[in-house]
Amino acid sequence: MRQMVLACLVAVLSAIGVAAQAVVFPAGADRVEVPMRLLGSGAFGVLPAIELVIGEKRGWFVADTGAGTVLMTPELLADLGVEGRGKIPMMGVTERASTKVYRLPECRLGALRMKGVKAISHDMSSLCEKLGAEVSGLLGNAAFTGQVVTFDFACRKLIVHRGETFTAPPGATRVKVEYALGIPSVRASIGGRRFARYLLDTGNQVGVLLNGPWVARRKLLAEPGRFPSIGVGGIGSDRAVRLALAPDLRIGRGTDLIVRDVPVGMAGKRAGGLLGDAVRAGNIGTPVLERFRFTLDFLREVAWFEPRADVPNRVEPWFGFTMRVRKGAVQIRAVVPTSPAEVAGLKGWNKLLWVDGAPVAGLDISAIVARLRKLDRVRLVLERRLHKGASQQDQLRVELTRTNFLPALPGPRRSK
Repeated sequence: MRQMVLACLVAVLSAIGVAAQAVVFPAGADRVEVPMRLLGSGAFGVLPAIELVIGEKRGWFVADTGAGTVLMTPELLADLGVEGRGKIPMMGVTERASTKVYRLPECRLGALRMKGVKAISHDMSSLCEKLGAEVSGLLGNAAFTGQVVTFDFACRKLIVHRGETFTAPPGATRVKVEYALGIPSVRASIGGRRFARYLLDTGNQVGVLLNGPWVARRKLLAEPGRFPSIGVGGIGSDRAVRLALAPDLRIGRGTDLIVRDVPVGMAGKRAGGLLGDAVRAGNIGTPVLERFRFTLDFLREVAWFEPRADVPNRVEPWFGFTMRVRKGAVQIRAVVPTSPAEVAGLKGWNKLLWVDGAPVAGLDISAIVARLRKLDRVRLVLERRLHKGASQQDQLRVELTRTNFLPALPGPRRSK
């Protein structure tokens, strides 16, 4: 099947040698709550974003547990007047690279002050187009070393707790966390397989990404043509993965933390970067993590999971398309083969006009995504060109129903 570019996966970066900074809480406070936006492109999950003030500048940053450090756009770094020094290696989801390190002025996250923060430079223009929102960077784990961070997707809040005084949430399930390149990982089992290490990645909008070596050892792509091919982005070029649906994912040994109907992206054996990691099986993204009120305790190296009562313990089926913003208009960016969107005739570059009887003009993509996530069936009106290169256009009216259209992830092989 043809390859497409997945418009939803933020680059997963790890920086080596980036020192932690001082985090200063308000006097007498043991926690700080920060409003959180949920950004999306129409894929399975969303990206949590928070506003960070750097000196006299401010911007929205994706709170990315799959990033080892802070990333910032070259434009914002230039506005701040900071100079880069030295170089450090970093690893993305698909490739490796190196970059200069920038020491930032004091940063503020709500009432929290951060001193001595170091960042690396990365172009965010492609991500901004995919999300239809201005994103100034990624706020990685180095910003919270020694503290405790809660992702409350239901209340749309990021909560930073003082590490020394934090107590576990009542009724929460404890899972041991290991760190590699500044990124947390846990033991998990997918589709009844043996437990393996998976990164926890709030910058990933696929349910689970499986690394190439792990996929190859289990011969999951013995028949690659069965699975629709898409691309995931990281440092450098996109890389193809194949989509499938896993019946379940269990997080932590001996727990009842189970999420069902989990979409999976399987990397090929030639994958680079984190997708070529032979030690870990893959990474777990927001479609799974947002089923919980999810807390990372960097001080004690554990995670706490509280299942949400307002959402099911399964990943909802997908309509099968993603969006982007071009010249002020919301366009269809990618359509997954065999999906309800493809069956209905949606194609890349179609302009989205109406969703469920309401115009989308003036809305950002995240507002459209929030509307779509509430619906199992949706009516769309789109504008399309009559043929390639034509200036004339007509309207396409379709109705889509969510379905689990992805082929099943091959089951574990049983010894005779």
